[in-house]
Amino acid sequence: MPYGPGPAAALLPGNRRDHRAGGDVMPEIVMTRTEYPDSISIGRETRAGVLKIYMNASDLAECQKRIDNMVSARAYLLQKLGGALD
Repeated sequence: MPYGPGPAAALLPGNRRDHRAGGDVMPEIVMTRTEYPDSISIGRETRAGVLKIYMNASDLAECQKRIDNMVSARAYLLQKLGGALD
């Protein structure tokens, strides 16, 4: 015996797949936009670690700002750790 309602359930009135019981059901369209679709990785895992920066490459000024911020954050972390990752 098969599990679930089977294909006959599609014919029940009120079922989303029933096109006869209330007109056509419009398909749901979901669009997702990623604010930072591009990324760049700098460094080596075996050394002082890898920096991965997410950015929108079409905005060069924003990319440069993000890279500068990440480099500053890395330097701060290394200072706090006493250079333990160098």
